[in-house]
Amino acid sequence: TAVCAAESLSVVTDQADDMVAKRLRLTMGNGHGIAKFLDEINRDPDADRQPEANDAASVKSSKGLKKANHQNTKRDERASWWLGVISRTFAAVEDPLLQHPAILKAVEVIENETRNGEKVLVFGRFTRPMRALVELLNAKEMLRCLYGSSGEGSVGKPHGNGSSPHRIISDEGNVSQRSAVKVAIQQLSLPLTIETVEDDLSKAYDREDSQRKSFRSCLVRQIEAGIEELDSNGSASRFSRSVKPVFNAFKRAVQSDKNADSRSLSLVSRAISDLIGSVADDTTAVDCASAFSQHVMTTRDRDNADDDHELDEVAAAELYTTFEEQLAEETTRTRGGFARLMYGGTSSSARSMIQLAFNRQECSPRVLVAQSLVGREGLNLHKACRIVVLLHPEWNPGVVEQQIGRVDRVGSRWCQQLDVAIEAGVPVEELPRIELRPIIFSGTYDEWNWEVLKTRWDNLRAQLHGVIISPDEANSNESNNDERLRELVKEITEMAPNFSPTQEYPESLFRVTEGVDGDQR
Repeated sequence: TAVCAAESLSVVTDQADDMVAKRLRLTMGNGHGIAKFLDEINRDPDADRQPEANDAASVKSSKGLKKANHQNTKRDERASWWLGVISRTFAAVEDPLLQHPAILKAVEVIENETRNGEKVLVFGRFTRPMRALVELLNAKEMLRCLYGSSGEGSVGKPHGNGSSPHRIISDEGNVSQRSAVKVAIQQLSLPLTIETVEDDLSKAYDREDSQRKSFRSCLVRQIEAGIEELDSNGSASRFSRSVKPVFNAFKRAVQSDKNADSRSLSLVSRAISDLIGSVADDTTAVDCASAFSQHVMTTRDRDNADDDHELDEVAAAELYTTFEEQLAEETTRTRGGFARLMYGGTSSSARSMIQLAFNRQECSPRVLVAQSLVGREGLNLHKACRIVVLLHPEWNPGVVEQQIGRVDRVGSRWCQQLDVAIEAGVPVEELPRIELRPIIFSGTYDEWNWEVLKTRWDNLRAQLHGVIISPDEANSNESNNDERLRELVKEITEMAPNFSPTQEYPESLFRVTEGVDGDQR
């Protein structure tokens, strides 16, 4: 109803200086315009400034509907009527973004992949829909961890598939976690109320508390023993020069705190357990030392310390202080570990920690939702992920190539799976690939956006992949009806460079999932 009303409103106000009404039609498919219409704040001023500045099709927002022609009363009345239809449609739900068709389809696609053990990298442009997606994914995962799939009884597993659990459901932020939990309860068809979930979440937190305390109580000894073991067998030469001095600074910080459950111990314990993926009894000293080392080296790399020189006591203390501050910042921001958001407001330290965890197959986050301008360059996210979801269509195929490039690296998960498949003699058509999953809301402006992108992408492939004539053009009616043209197409295709290991016509090195339901393509 809202989509049809927005289209009608766009026609009614076609000649009017009515930017909000026009924008509704352009952004209804990706959800970006809904928040603007409801509360007259169409964007996060800081987070969305750059994406909008780079979008040639973006229309400058207005704080209200303006009448371009005051004499045309009939047109104004029709516009007001359609606005009323949209208002009533949105007012019928608590948070429209959480029930937006594109968001729901994205959740379905992502959860299908994570159930199969995959991690998923999602790219979007606008922060409100991206936040809604993250909150809904985390809310559903929290409920599964608490209740399983049936809703009967409390399983009491950690919130977020291995991440540190939380005692309360937050109601802060542009997208309420409380609203997301309510929507998740409905989608999972659980016979629960939000009050019941809050009570069970608190109980689960308390049950896990003894295990967390036990892990913290022996953490210093575990890390120390693990460092000695790794250092003695020569497998980690950087331990003595970099990690051990920082560990000593951590140890002094713990010893100087009279509280048995010190701040330093709590922060480092959480960081290590999140990276390991659990705090089970079989967690080894080497596991703890390796996780501590990765955090230290990530922090040191951010300080541009490219050399391996040994840190003195002062430098090690300063590095540990930086490390602890970053952990504290991460603790205050994290509201769920299953899915994480990386956008313009995400600090460089948080980005590095998210990247470190996302590249480990066994730990959270399982889903990384990244704003295009933030995540499409300079990040290696390939070690545990080969699935890329496009939440918002792009205009430039070069941008999408960069996005895919985050998981298409040497030593990627895809490369590892491909080597195993070839060794096992898997048929060519069943070989694993990097998979691209665009979410397209059929019948909206996004669908036209996607068609333009595909056309431009075909042209780009002529330069990157040697595909001179695209499959769509080669199979067009004109080609099929002209025998000479078919022969020319075949001749040119056979002469073009072929970079496919299958020695077949290389439409793409990537698989783009096509659908018929209009929401996913």
